[in-house]
Amino acid sequence: MMIKRKLIPLYSKVNELVQAYKDNRQIRQASKQLVDLPELSNPFFMIGITGALHIMELSFRYVPTNVDLVLILNGMDEWEQEWAKQHFITKGTITIDSDHPIAHSKVLDMLFEGYSKPFGILDYDCFVFNPKCFAKIQSISSPSLLNALFEFRNTNVNLRLPHTFFLFFNSPVIKLLKNKYHIGSKITDFQAGLPPKVVHQLAKVGIDREHYPEAKKNYFDTLRLLICLGYSEGYVCNILDEFLTGPIPDSAAFHVGGVAHPNYTKGWWSMRGSYFWHRALELNENQELRRNYQEKFGVRKSTEIFDASPEWKEQTGQEFFDYVESFLLQETQS
Repeated sequence: MMIKRKLIPLYSKVNELVQAYKDNRQIRQASKQLVDLPELSNPFFMIGITGALHIMELSFRYVPTNVDLVLILNGMDEWEQEWAKQHFITKGTITIDSDHPIAHSKVLDMLFEGYSKPFGILDYDCFVFNPKCFAKIQSISSPSLLNALFEFRNTNVNLRLPHTFFLFFNSPVIKLLKNKYHIGSKITDFQAGLPPKVVHQLAKVGIDREHYPEAKKNYFDTLRLLICLGYSEGYVCNILDEFLTGPIPDSAAFHVGGVAHPNYTKGWWSMRGSYFWHRALELNENQELRRNYQEKFGVRKSTEIFDASPEWKEQTGQEFFDYVESFLLQETQS
């Protein structure tokens, strides 16, 4: 038993090294595909995972035809990859094998390293209804680290922190910060052993072990560390305040969230996302897509998602269900 306990850390380290090797192999393959893309103008990248096609399809409908969009299919199986290539007209598609998808933050770091010009990202469950948002967010000034449509309001610091649903990056500046401080986009914290110069720099904007940027989060979420270091260097995040975001009527954009794992309903956010995922699939008109995903994820009625937690249904509010129903029905009739 003692020997087994001693071997557990060794096994964990070996497993970590194996995973890192697989990640690096996938990143190298995806990076080659990035290099082979045609000439792009202020492009957006949409990262889709397995189970995302019917929601990607909804988001794709609102991307203006003059916007250069590139899909990154991260961990989709062969059927999904083929379906995406047949149904989405884009400037290119990058595929990451289904047997080993990589973390969202590593995909972002690959883009920062491999694409030297400004670019944007659009979450597949983010629907940008107002086309003016695209033109506005692409207009980035040199003092800006990034432009964003959605803002995170519940902060511990006097900084405007963007949500990551729809962003446009001043990528040369971000790459400069990454190289200067030797950090990336991943989720991390002080316990992970941040370099001393990073800790010193964060203190300039009021961030330390006791004061993380986001309230109720004792860690730096994806991109948060880079953003805070950018502020400490005098850069800013430009939030497009003139656009209203949903889920409310007449909003310029709406982000769902919680849709990555449609059958995981252990919290309010994931249950809300699960409801949207299943309801969107129920109303999708492509029988082949519905059948494939029902076989892959099972058949589950959206109306039953909240049955086990009526308090979370109440927290979600009837306004959300009415908004989603109106949105999805409008899409099926268009």
